[in-house]
Amino acid sequence: MGVLNVPRHYSTEDSLDTYWAPLWCAYFTLLHIFVQIQHVVPVQPVVRAAASEEEQLRLARFKKYDPPTFSGLASESAHGFLEECHRILHTMGIVKTSGVAFTTFQLRGAAYHWWRAYELGSPAESAPLTWVHFSEMFLRKFVPQSLRDTWRTEFEQLCQGTMSVLEYAMRFSDLVRHAPALVSTVRERVRRFIEGLRRDIRFSMARELESDISFQQVVGIARRVEGIWDQEREDRRGHEEEYIRGPEREDREVRRPRRPERSIGPYFGGRRCGGLKWVPTDIRLITGAGFDYGQLL
Repeated sequence: MGVLNVPRHYSTEDSLDTYWAPLWCAYFTLLHIFVQIQHVVPVQPVVRAAASEEEQLRLARFKKYDPPTFSGLASESAHGFLEECHRILHTMGIVKTSGVAFTTFQLRGAAYHWWRAYELGSPAESAPLTWVHFSEMFLRKFVPQSLRDTWRTEFEQLCQGTMSVLEYAMRFSDLVRHAPALVSTVRERVRRFIEGLRRDIRFSMARELESDISFQQVVGIARRVEGIWDQEREDRRGHEEEYIRGPEREDREVRRPRRPERSIGPYFGGRRCGGLKWVPTDIRLITGAGFDYGQLL
């Protein structure tokens, strides 16, 4: 140990505490900062788990359907890309299990960087995105606000009109994604769908407005009601046509032509009616011979 060298301006009578106090204060401050740094937890980026063998097989099947890719360019249709991917996923029955993962696998360029930034910014313990939430987020990012406003207005004014129930349901499901605030619950979605149906079908589904059933069940019931009403309308039309034309046609087939008018006189000398020569009236009266009207010479 070396001998402590006390500065000259300190006398031996000065207290050593006065000299070491600032040094000890600085030491403990640095020690406190060092301990805090050691306890800081570094940010862990979200690491996607390796796909299982079953997931890889499903992805290979998905690729066989030739799904589209999307790069986020203005010339591309974000809605068309999402719709085509959903059609393939629905066919395979994997919308809920692998829909988001397989759709984002088809992203390229700026669209892929957007998705990757979202993944890195999400907490590791956050729940996976559902298809509904992903599609809403995707459309908000890549579909212009003006176009989304147009779709929202179209949804608010949507009615069945001349469409079939199936066509109406498909259009309804296509537009409802752009107005989630209007149908935030299943019951509101069912109510809005029934209110847009044709009047005769809507009146037949008053009970479903008060029932807690799924949207798919309501569509199925509406299609059955539509079939009943269409069949009833077709039967009624057939009965009306049969009532109008049936008896009159039969009467016309058996009805004999109307007897031509003639004057009673002593002699008509071969009166003509419509270009046909009839028997003189006086001969029939004189001879008393039987004569069927319309008998021609």
